[in-house]
This record gives sequence, C-alpha cells and structure tokens, in this order.
Amino acid sequence: MAQVLTAITDEPITLDRLVQDLSQPIGEVLATLVQLELMGLVTQLPGMRYQRG
Repeated sequence: MAQVLTAITDEPITLDRLVQDLSQPIGEVLATLVQLELMGLVTQLPGMRYQRG
C-alpha cells in the first residue's frame, strides 16, 4: 500500500501510468487504490486518474 501511495502525488496520474511505474498487476493496484480512497488518502478523478487528497 505504501508503494502505491508514494507513487501518487498532488498531480493527477492515470491508472495505466501507476501500473507501469509500479510493475504490479492491475488488480492489485486497483484493490490498493480502493482501500486508499476509503481511507480518504486518494481521490479518483474522471478518466481513471488519481491524486492525493
């Protein structure tokens, strides 16, 4: 989870870019993103983009 959170900044990043940068399966990245969203640490934006917040 920490690795995904570290890869997300205040600047929006696409899901594809996250998966590429992290070299993790998309399912794992998505599961982690959902957890981070529920914790209020990450926000999903239109176009499957994510940012801190």
